[in-house]
Order: sequence, then C-alpha cells, then structure tokens
Amino acid sequence: MQKPNRTLLKFYAGKDINCLELNTPKNNYLRMANYAFKRNYDCMIIRLSAKKKKMLPEFKKYEKIKEFSGKKNIAAVFFSKNFLKDPAHKSVKNLVKQSP
Repeated sequence: MQKPNRTLLKFYAGKDINCLELNTPKNNYLRMANYAFKRNYDCMIIRLSAKKKKMLPEFKKYEKIKEFSGKKNIAAVFFSKNFLKDPAHKSVKNLVKQSP
C-alpha cells in the first residue's frame, strides 16, 4: 500500500502541519474528528481495513483529500476545511490530488 508521507504533506502545506494519525480507531470517528478539531489539527490520517471503508463518514470540519488503497488496508487523508480555506494553503488540495 502506498502510504501518505508526513514530509510530503508538510511540503504541500507549506508549513509544519499538525497531523493526527489514527490506526483503525475503536472510538467513534466523529468523536475523533471533534477531538482533532478542538486541538487544532490541520490534518487527520485514518488508517483502517479496506473492509471497514464504508464505515468512514463524511466530516463537517474536515475534507477528504486523498485515499491510499492497498489489498487489505486504506489510509484516508483529511485536511480541516479552515486550513483549506486559507489562501496560503489553497494549493494543498490540488497538489495532494495530483500526487502518485
């Protein structure tokens, strides 16, 4: 599986970003997103089994930018909507989508 690289995300973002990495959280995904938002995380990377992909919800405060898929697992990369609205970070969305 191609994994999202934190250094690559920082390059795209143009600054050191606060990134929360979750490996198949046992808690509610929405609760984890609220936790990340309250602590000002710019980015969330959620790694989970490909079988559980459908359990991944849409988030109000984060937007999925990229998904890396393997045979058994996926990693979904989300950036906060506030981060993406900032003109200084507007290119993140396009750059991440274009990455291999």
